Amino acid sequence: MNDGVDVVRVGADAILETWPTVGPAIVEAGYSSVYALPLVVQGRPIGGLNVFTAHGVTWDDEQRQLARTFADIVTLAVVQSSPRDQDDLTARVHHVLEGRVVAEQAKGVLAYDEDLEMGDAYEHLLDLAHREGITMTAAARAVIDGAARRRSST
Repeated sequence: MNDGVDVVRVGADAILETWPTVGPAIVEAGYSSVYALPLVVQGRPIGGLNVFTAHGVTWDDEQRQLARTFADIVTLAVVQSSPRDQDDLTARVHHVLEGRVVAEQAKGVLAYDEDLEMGDAYEHLLDLAHREGITMTAAARAVIDGAARRRSST
């Protein structure tokens, strides 16, 4: 999205070719269609909105226009926010990213300890969070802490 152009990919092969780093996770999660729309301000992309579907949507003109309209609204919301809102948004994004890092670490622990594929480790983590009634980040921290305790006691 560096050039500010919408990107549509349908099918696992197209997704994997376009996004070699995150494509496998997208496909493993069951998505087969991606519509990536840049959020553009004064001709410069400032972020992106990605729409994923589990069935191979070809994205007709009406669907593309609806997604583009939503992306434009998101862009306006980002641009029009006050500095205080920006600080709050930055803090929330930082918090979410920290949670994502913890979740990725926990997936690695589960994959190693339980001999699971990464997609299965993610499902295991989601199941644990649901079963315990906690957030995925809390479940991830519990997995990491448990592994650390087991390793330090040996």
